[in-house]
Amino acid sequence: MSGGPLENWNDLAGRAVQIRKDGRIIRNGYVEAVTPAADILWLGVYGAEPRALFEKAEGYTVWPVPGIDGTAGPWARSVESATDLENAGGAS
Repeated sequence: MSGGPLENWNDLAGRAVQIRKDGRIIRNGYVEAVTPAADILWLGVYGAEPRALFEKAEGYTVWPVPGIDGTAGPWARSVESATDLENAGGAS
């Protein structure tokens, strides 16, 4: 994944991503599911954050999380990658 927003949401299931809206970071997490039309995705439970739905039509954008390959699913990720994911969203 490159360093800009990801236009194609089709292949994001299981990937580590960052959700943004209007240039602000909303949340980091792992994509749990994407609709067949690839216009809505769900981030899985992450720490105290519940499962959440994000829609392109509402202005949400999806960005790759730097330094994480993002291939581990939310239930299989290592402690190191969970810490890396949390740290990736700390600076804006």
